[in-house]
Amino acid sequence: MRNTYQLQSCYADCECILPTYDSVQCDEKKNTPFTDAYQSQIPCGFSYNVVSVNPCYTKDTVVYRGKDAADKFLKKLQEKYKTTTAFKAEVKLMPDVDEKF
Repeated sequence: MRNTYQLQSCYADCECILPTYDSVQCDEKKNTPFTDAYQSQIPCGFSYNVVSVNPCYTKDTVVYRGKDAADKFLKKLQEKYKTTTAFKAEVKLMPDVDEKF
């Protein structure tokens, strides 16, 4: 008997809007180290694709655009993890081909 399972990989990409900050001047009298932030990153969209060596387990690409992209992305990944975990729990043994001959 041998185990049969399907390997799946998830490829993801997240997009952000990069608004610039107003210029901030440093107080040179304090002589303290600082980081001058000049941009912020606001998540605005994502896409991901689940692929497998077996076409039955390859999924369509998911694309999302919206203000709540970061939250949606995490929720989608959690859902995908749950289905993958459930799939791994259903691994069945396949009879060895040699036993039939």
